[in-house]
Amino acid sequence: MVFNSNDPSGIEVSGSMEDQHFVYGTAQNLSTNTFTASDGYIFTGWNTKSDGSGEFYADLQLVENLTSVDGEKVNLYAQWNDVIAEINGVYYKTLQAAVNAVPTNNTLTTVKLLSNTSESITINSNKNIVFDFQNYTIGSDRQVFAFDVPVVDKVHNLVQRVAGLD
Repeated sequence: MVFNSNDPSGIEVSGSMEDQHFVYGTAQNLSTNTFTASDGYIFTGWNTKSDGSGEFYADLQLVENLTSVDGEKVNLYAQWNDVIAEINGVYYKTLQAAVNAVPTNNTLTTVKLLSNTSESITINSNKNIVFDFQNYTIGSDRQVFAFDVPVVDKVHNLVQRVAGLD
């Protein structure tokens, strides 16, 4: 088994993986992925085709006889997905999608920013959100984002601190 980093266009992937050897007819878990991509991309699994159109396998999946030919070399290609935000291990392609996923029951929820974005978002006033910026920005020129009046009390101090206005 050969593991390929399968770098997405314009994205840097680092790390390496040793080939994995299998005994035909014996089930074995795939090696854990050790490749890492630049900010905003997460590893989603392996595929027998670099474009993701082949057979998909999860990281560490138990597999047996990935080919019908004993001793044949099998290539697996890392699959990457671009993301902006994360809440408790669930990834979102847009910051607005993450904000929309926050419950409206006053549960304090952390939305973790995983890459820079210039996206405009709307936050409903009955959501209790903490933003973890992790050195990323929303917008440009340290302009974080503007809030509707009902939300200002909850986030005013955070915006002031992030924007360097405190």
